[in-house]
Amino acid sequence: MKRFTLTLLCLIAAPLARSETPVTDREQALAFQSTELHALAAQAYRTKIEQLRHKQQLDRDAKLVHRTRTIASRLIAQAIKLKPEAASWNWALHVSNSSDVDASSMAGGKLLVGSKFIRSLKLSDDELAILIGHEIGHAIAEHVREEVTAVLLSNPKNPGRSLEDILAEMNSDLSTYFQLMSMSRMQEVEADQIGVRLAAMAGFRPSAALTFYDKLARAQDANQGYLFDTHASPQMRTRIAPALVADSRHFYQHALYARSMPVYAFR
Repeated sequence: MKRFTLTLLCLIAAPLARSETPVTDREQALAFQSTELHALAAQAYRTKIEQLRHKQQLDRDAKLVHRTRTIASRLIAQAIKLKPEAASWNWALHVSNSSDVDASSMAGGKLLVGSKFIRSLKLSDDELAILIGHEIGHAIAEHVREEVTAVLLSNPKNPGRSLEDILAEMNSDLSTYFQLMSMSRMQEVEADQIGVRLAAMAGFRPSAALTFYDKLARAQDANQGYLFDTHASPQMRTRIAPALVADSRHFYQHALYARSMPVYAFR
């Protein structure tokens, strides 16, 4: 496998950037410029937001919008400590009352959460911080950029593919979905790790991960198959959660004694 990967690397026209993910320090090889990916993500996010606004499914609950952005502002401030270049990102968070929205993120810090999802699980502020922290974790770990790199490396016969072409393939080709499945599951667990750490650093109880994943597991059909899911099952995440909580407890204690808690100001 290493030999095959090295062969592919030699065929890539543009050099790969070397990076490490926050918290886990996992080494990554990343193609394309982050600015290019962020620009495309911002465009896709604007389209999604406008569609939801047109359907009157966006930011209908001002109190909940304020609550989620207040929590996110503390988490993003800590995310910037872990990834300083994220300070220049144009972070955004909206709340949708569409039944199709639970929580998601796009490259460059574009976040979307669902009010019905939050209410159905009766999330406390600490649990909501775990949820939003998970999505922020995907962003600062540059998981989408890592996935497009994997697709690029998988086809040595066409090393000059555009980012737009690869993203279109990821959104429409079932074989590519299956190709990325193992990576996606790993990234989900990694986002859990980063999210719990961010919550603790921001002064939210990391132990909320225990109740959050328990609620998630109870809300989903226990007999539901996860063979084709990019997420680990909620039951598995519940089993992993105690280790994430223990790993982040020190950061929570440190946050409690902090004189002030930095916040990110949404533009």
